[in-house]
Amino acid sequence: MMADLIAYYYTTLIESLRFFQGDEGLIRDLFRVQIDKRNILSLLKGKDSNLERDLITKHLVKGGNISIDDLFEIFGSKSNEEFVSKIQKHYNLSDYLKETYTKTNSMIDFEVAFDKFISKSYLKRLKNIPLSLGSIFHFILTAEYEWDNIKRIAYGKRYNFSLERIKSMLVLETE
Repeated sequence: MMADLIAYYYTTLIESLRFFQGDEGLIRDLFRVQIDKRNILSLLKGKDSNLERDLITKHLVKGGNISIDDLFEIFGSKSNEEFVSKIQKHYNLSDYLKETYTKTNSMIDFEVAFDKFISKSYLKRLKNIPLSLGSIFHFILTAEYEWDNIKRIAYGKRYNFSLERIKSMLVLETE
C-alpha cells in the first residue's frame, strides 16, 4: 500500500507541475532526480538484502530520469564499485562518494552523497529564480535538509560517532 501511495504521490506531483509561468522545468527535473534517488536507494536496499527482482519492482517509482530497465541493469551489478560506476553514467556523484561511501559501503553515506549532489545542483538555482515557485521549493528543501541534519547529529551523538563522522553526514547548502 505504501509503495502505491508513493508512486501515486510522485506521479501526481510531476503532472501538477505543468508550465504555467515557465519556471517549473527546474522543479520538475528536481523531482525526477528525487525519484531516481529513491529508486536507487531501493535497489541498494534490495541488493543488500538479496531480494528478488519482482519484489523490488513493486518499490520502484516511474517518472524519474532513469528508466526501470536501466535501473535493473544497475541492480545486476556484481559489486558496489560496479553499481556506483553504472550510476555515474546518469549522475556524477564521484566527488561526494569518494569521501565516505567507497570506504564504508553504507547506504546512509550513499544517501548523504546523493543529497549533497542535489543540494549543489539545485538549491542555488532555485534560490536565484526571482519570486517564483523556485523560491518556495528552495525554502522547503533547505528546511528538509536542516531537519535531516538535526536528526543525523542526534543519531551521531546517540551512537557515539566522532565529530568528523557526524560532519561528513551533514548536507549543507554550498555557495
